[in-house]
Amino acid sequence: MTMAARIKFDEVAVGDQIPPLSKVVKREDVKAYADASGDQNPLHQIEVQFRAVVYMDETLVARAEVAAKDEVTRRVRLRVWAEVERAGERVQPIKNSEAEVELA
Repeated sequence: MTMAARIKFDEVAVGDQIPPLSKVVKREDVKAYADASGDQNPLHQIEVQFRAVVYMDETLVARAEVAAKDEVTRRVRLRVWAEVERAGERVQPIKNSEAEVELA
C-alpha cells in the first residue's frame, strides 16, 4: 500500500482532490476486513454504493474530494470513490460515498 503524505487542514479547500491511495486487492485483505467488521456479507459492511465487483489482484485506487470543512472541529467531509482500470476503461466499483476525517 502506498502511503499518502500527511495532509493538513489548512492546506485543503472545498473542491480539492486528496492524493489517491492505491492497493492491490488480495484475498487476505477481504477476509481481514470481514473479520474486523464482524460481518461476512460485503453488502452490509459500509454505507456506499457498490456498482461493480473488484476482482482479486486488481489495483483499487481510492480517491477523495473535499466536500466541506468545519473550522471549529477541524474536520473535513470527503466525497470518496474507488476506481479500477479494466480492459482499458476506468470502472468505479464504489461511488457516492462520504467520509468525515480529522486532519492534522
